[in-house]
Amino acid sequence: QGLNEGLNILRAPGCFPHGITVSAMGYFRTGSTLLFNVARLWAALASEGGLMSGFGCNARKKIAGSSCTVVCKDHAFKKGVAESTDIVLMSRRDPFESVCSRKIMGQWKTDGSAKKEAVSQCHALMEMQRDIYLTRREKGKDIAVDVQLQDYIDKPEAAVISIGRA
Repeated sequence: QGLNEGLNILRAPGCFPHGITVSAMGYFRTGSTLLFNVARLWAALASEGGLMSGFGCNARKKIAGSSCTVVCKDHAFKKGVAESTDIVLMSRRDPFESVCSRKIMGQWKTDGSAKKEAVSQCHALMEMQRDIYLTRREKGKDIAVDVQLQDYIDKPEAAVISIGRA
């Protein structure tokens, strides 16, 4: 009964804003896929159909009266997305952990100094994060929620709820 009660609340008229575009963003190795999947789950539970989701956010023109909800995931804004998406969710992670993760995953140049490569990777990741925030704010909009990967471990219920509320 607990799930049905929650679904009835979520699906009640006026609770979930059908027909919106939600972009889950975050630089590499931050948990952006986890963020995307949580957002997609909320939308799927609320929508009873009319959901499109996938990797790669594209600018989408609003169709009057459409109740189709789009949830997409990307690492950087493509042309027109920062201003056309309704909700932007952001994932973050301690840059040290992201750089280490990239090294473990083989996303690392091995032809030079490890220290130089670590610094280069860190700078590139921080520029990606800055660009997401800056681009969205330049369009007069903001980030709806910002989830640190560690939040899923330290306070998972609060992290999942904050994504749903956004």
